[in-house]
Amino acid sequence: MVPPSDRAQLRALLSNRSRALLGAGRAAEALGDARAAAEAAPGWAKARWRMGRALGALGRWATRQQQGARAGVQTDHADLSS
Repeated sequence: MVPPSDRAQLRALLSNRSRALLGAGRAAEALGDARAAAEAAPGWAKARWRMGRALGALGRWATRQQQGARAGVQTDHADLSS
């Protein structure tokens, strides 16, 4: 089992790398890191939000909306293009 302090660092690292990968146009890899961050911290909404952003970049809108709902984020149609 990973100690809580290490888990917090891991989730932050994976979340930040997910953002960087998404910015570099590497959405599939960004999704992988976002999923790993969500596994490291299941209740952390930011990881789900990162997953939603990566899914949107991959054109997987329905799954993106589901992730947004799980993270407690409301997604309107205008937001789906970002």
